[in-house]
Amino acid sequence: MEAIFLNILNMSLTAGYCAGIVLCIRQLFIRHFPKVYSYILWLVVFARLALPFSYETIYSFVPIRSKTIPTNISVIHQMSAGNDQMHSAANELFSTPFINADVAAGGNRLQIAVCVAAWVWLAAAVGLVCYGIVSYNILKYKLKESVQTQGQIYESNKIPSPFVMGFIKPRIYLPAGLSGREREYVLCHEQVHIKRCDYLVKQIAFLIVCVHWFNPMAWISLWFMCRDMELSCDEQVLKAFGRNSEQIMPYKKEYAAALLSLASGRNIRISGGLFFGDGNVKKRIQNVLGFQRPKRIITYISVILIILAAVGLMGNKKPDQPITVDEAAIMEEINLPYIYFIPEAYWAGIEGLADGEHAYPIILATEDVYDNGDGTMASMIADLYVLTEEGLIKLGEISSGGTAYPLSYSKAGIFMNSGHTGSRCTINTKTWELEIAESVAVSYDENGTDTFTYSLGDKTQESNEEEFLAFFDKYMPESVVVNFMENSNQYIYFNF
Repeated sequence: MEAIFLNILNMSLTAGYCAGIVLCIRQLFIRHFPKVYSYILWLVVFARLALPFSYETIYSFVPIRSKTIPTNISVIHQMSAGNDQMHSAANELFSTPFINADVAAGGNRLQIAVCVAAWVWLAAAVGLVCYGIVSYNILKYKLKESVQTQGQIYESNKIPSPFVMGFIKPRIYLPAGLSGREREYVLCHEQVHIKRCDYLVKQIAFLIVCVHWFNPMAWISLWFMCRDMELSCDEQVLKAFGRNSEQIMPYKKEYAAALLSLASGRNIRISGGLFFGDGNVKKRIQNVLGFQRPKRIITYISVILIILAAVGLMGNKKPDQPITVDEAAIMEEINLPYIYFIPEAYWAGIEGLADGEHAYPIILATEDVYDNGDGTMASMIADLYVLTEEGLIKLGEISSGGTAYPLSYSKAGIFMNSGHTGSRCTINTKTWELEIAESVAVSYDENGTDTFTYSLGDKTQESNEEEFLAFFDKYMPESVVVNFMENSNQYIYFNF
């Protein structure tokens, strides 16, 4: 639940920036454009609110990254492999290699806060959705005695203004007593809504805002989107009644009069239908009276500009340069006696770590080292870090089973071994978790029978001694032991 909530926060933050940009574009650059263009840009904002993925581009208008808040900000993953207690539980270990630290019991206030916030968010979102469903059904019950006049058109004496309502088969509801030109304008307006599927757009947008209820920019976007939806629909109706400015002129006054007479005088619930008199009637009348049919060249230019704006809003900013490793700052932040930076030639190629054109530096840190006999200061246990665009992320603790099997690495992964187990680990850049990509294990019982297992990802199967030994023969010759004394003047930070 916490990971979902943090992902929603990231999406909401990114979309909030997009909404602010659209507001600026709307007010400064396309203020006098047909409102259909600003309506389209608001749809882009809601796409950013709804979609958990995007793409990177140098043309992005969004100044922040898609994961400003790390999704594992409050979770510490601990990992243990190859210790002396594994002899009778190797299979269980490799089937569930990761243990989330019980940080609540340990007093991790951040995780408690995130957990509480996640449940509050979920409760409020569900409450808003339920409110929308209830109010929709109340309105639907109110209309059950409406009379069908023709096709999808219904009349009722219990509604103050015409509107569209429905999902699969939308209906147009008219207040009783409409006739003549007024009825013609209303039907044309509502049919434009149906043709453009505005009735679905508004319902979906409301559900999206229920998810992002805590973000004021989501509510502002909904208000402006509904407003531009109505303004653009008004303009479309005027286009249908006249092909040039002279032909449109007589219809403007009549249409404005229809808006004024049919205005509901109140804001209709978002969960209801698309009301003809819904929204800022004064603004709509001003827009109608000032509407001019755009020239063809202006239309072409407007379309190109809106497409470019949509592309820039949908993408995230692509990093101009690879991540800079500030070793002194990292050593100060980690604050452990021994720190080792895996060389770029290795971390840039480790399976699962490279993300498109970008790879992420790996750092190991420990407070206990030993001399393994050949001058290498190795360790059996260390904290594993990855440096990302969002900063330094601690993935957890890794350990091997004895001084004969120190921590090591190659381009195939990071290795943790003992006399009874061997595991090749990779890093998942989507969740920032250390994962066992491949492992072998052997356990013994009192009868002297060896039980071998082999694991590839989530799949574990029985194995044999040959496969067990082949794992070490395949990976160990090319692996490099993590030497915490290597380049000591540069890589080791002593904490006295």
